[in-house]
Amino acid sequence: MHHSFSHFPRFMQSAGTPYNVGFQVGKHLGPALADYIDAYLLAGPYKRETFDYGRHQQESLSILHHFPQRYQQELEGIAHGAKIPLKKIARWVSVEACMAPLCSGFLLNVNHHLWLGRNNDLWSPHFWGYARERHVNNRIPVVTFGLAGDVFTATGINKAGLWLHYNYLKAPDMDRKDSSFFPNYCQIVEMLETCETWKDISVFLSKTPRQEGMMLFVSDRQNNTHGIFECTCWDWIERPLDLESPSSFLIGTNHYTQTPYENAKDPDRKDSVRRYQRLETLLTPFLAGEKTPHIDALKAILADKGVEKSETQYGTVYAAIYSPHHHVLWYTFGGYPAASCGNWQTLLPF
Repeated sequence: MHHSFSHFPRFMQSAGTPYNVGFQVGKHLGPALADYIDAYLLAGPYKRETFDYGRHQQESLSILHHFPQRYQQELEGIAHGAKIPLKKIARWVSVEACMAPLCSGFLLNVNHHLWLGRNNDLWSPHFWGYARERHVNNRIPVVTFGLAGDVFTATGINKAGLWLHYNYLKAPDMDRKDSSFFPNYCQIVEMLETCETWKDISVFLSKTPRQEGMMLFVSDRQNNTHGIFECTCWDWIERPLDLESPSSFLIGTNHYTQTPYENAKDPDRKDSVRRYQRLETLLTPFLAGEKTPHIDALKAILADKGVEKSETQYGTVYAAIYSPHHHVLWYTFGGYPAASCGNWQTLLPF
C-alpha cells in the first residue's frame, strides 16, 4: 500500500538553536509526521528478515539518549513542534541501528573535472526523496538528504564545500549491540557541521570510534582533495583519488577492497562485488575518451540494472550526482527506483 504525504515539502530550511531547528520542521510537518513514521516503518523495516524488532522496541529511547546533546535537542524540537510523542521519533531514528543497508557510489575524474555519483539503497522506497538545509547556531550550514524532516543522513554537503556520503560496511570489529558510540548516520551530520577539509575528516575519524563499518566518500572542494575512507569501527584506510592522471575513478559498494579487511567468505560480498564490477565496466570508457561525462550519461550509470536496486520494498530510494567543479548537484526528489525513474532536479547548494 502506498501512502500519500504530498503536502510535505520536498525541501525545507531552518535555522537557530538545535531545538528551534527541530521545532520549525516539526511544526511545518505537523501531527501527520506520526502517520508518516508508522507507514515508513510498516512498509519496510518491520518486513525485513534481518530486522531486530525486539531490540528496536526495547532500546529505541536508549539509542536516542546516546546521541550527543545537540541532536537530542533537535529531536525533542521536532516532537514538540509536530505535537507527537518523543518515543515515536526515537523509533524512527533508531531503526537503522537494527539492520544493515546497501549502497553504490563512484568518483570519476575526467580531464581534471570531478563527478560523484551515489545510489542509496534502502527500505520503504516510496517515502524518500527529501532534502533539508539547516544552519545550527555556531555550526557550518549543511544540506542533507533522506526522509521528510530527517535529522540524520548518509549524504550531505556543507557551506565549506565538503561533500560526504557513506555506504554500509560489515566491520570485522563491529558489535551492533554496543550503543556507546553514536551511529554513522549521526556522525555524518556531525562531520558536516564541524569539518571543512579532508584533513578535518581524517582527524575526526581518528578520534571518533564508529558503531559499524563505513565506506566514506569525501570531496574537499577547497583543497581539491577527493577519495574514500574505508572504515572499521576503530581503524580506517585512505583511498585518495588519483588527480595526477588526466582521468581516473574510484568505486565503493559494500565490501572492503583493502587489506587486511576484505572478507571473501562473507555471503553478502557477492552482490556487492557484482555491483562494483559493473561500475568498473561502465566507468572505464570515460578514461579512454570513448564517453563524455555529461549528466545524462552519469544518470545512466546509476540507473543501470546491474547497479540500481529495484525490489518491491527495498531498492534505490534516492540518487545524487555532484560536480565540485561547478558546485552543482542533481538529486531525485521522489520516484522509484530513484536513479531510473526518480524526479531528478538541479540544486545549487548555498
